[in-house]
Amino acid sequence: MKVKFKLRETKTSPDIRKMPLVVILGPTASGKSALGVALAKKFNGEVVSADSRQIYRGLDVGTGKITPKEMQGIPHHLLNIADPRKQCTVAEYAKEARRAIAGIYKRGRIPFIVGGTGFYIDAVARGAIYPKVPPNRALRKILGKLAPATLLHRLQKLDPERSKTIDQKNPRRLIRALEIIKATKKSIAPIIIGAPYNTIFIAIRRDPQELRRRIQRAVVRHIDRGLLKETKHLIRSGISRKRLADLGIGYRSAVERVDGKISRAQLIGKYVAGDWRYAKRQMTWLRRYPDIHPVTTGNSVNSRRGKRWDQKSPVETTVFGPNSNGVHWIRNKTEAAGLIKNFVNRDQKAVPRKR
Repeated sequence: MKVKFKLRETKTSPDIRKMPLVVILGPTASGKSALGVALAKKFNGEVVSADSRQIYRGLDVGTGKITPKEMQGIPHHLLNIADPRKQCTVAEYAKEARRAIAGIYKRGRIPFIVGGTGFYIDAVARGAIYPKVPPNRALRKILGKLAPATLLHRLQKLDPERSKTIDQKNPRRLIRALEIIKATKKSIAPIIIGAPYNTIFIAIRRDPQELRRRIQRAVVRHIDRGLLKETKHLIRSGISRKRLADLGIGYRSAVERVDGKISRAQLIGKYVAGDWRYAKRQMTWLRRYPDIHPVTTGNSVNSRRGKRWDQKSPVETTVFGPNSNGVHWIRNKTEAAGLIKNFVNRDQKAVPRKR
């Protein structure tokens, strides 16, 4: 289905509030990238990545970055645009994402945001603004001497909600969270200024056992495809071991393997356990998303091994949006496509074409 849009120009800026934006969410290894490509192909779209690690150049294997072959000719944005030596902030990501989305609209296509980084998605799709707090070097020096468990305990006391979604093994993120709380005297809650686009959200939810198996397979695949070689190259290029540890459990564990501190089996075990913790944090964030309503699914999730999004796989998917009544449970790509078709057709009628 080919859908084309034209922006209604005003004296100040294009009217984007009625333009459709599709957001595909889900935990790591759930199949977001494949679904994004399939739907973007069907609806004349382009993909905007919302992954806080895939945004960096050179972090390919360890982040499970989609390959050119897997893209199937669909343009992908916000991959490989940042220097891994420096932290890319939420504000920087949001600025680039909005620029990419504007370009997609100008080409008459539909943007699909695909990813699992909640801060990124909130900033773009919900208009979330996070507090700008400059680094507190003195505080960082003090907190840097504490173990992650101690930092987490402090965060749990000050901001219980944030402690559930943060990387609990990552001292840099824990210290930053405490730094913001100390500066603002309140929890790390964004200011929501309202959705700048007319957005529909599709959230993939898999059976926990199946998701864990998918994580296991993904970890082994990353190692077989050259995770250790990539890690060595990143170290030789000047990225510190400490920085690599901040870039995810995969690189954190790979550094230990490269240094001879753990075996291959231990690498796999730590990597799988870390990604599983990350997936649970992502699901926790997803459950607290304001548009989601709790639904009892019973035993309706029964994914089959080896199925892909271009087949009728009984993967359970939640679809919710600003104009939806509750939650729609989508069993496969075909049903998701039907919902998006209705969504974009409605918005195509709502947006006046430029005369």
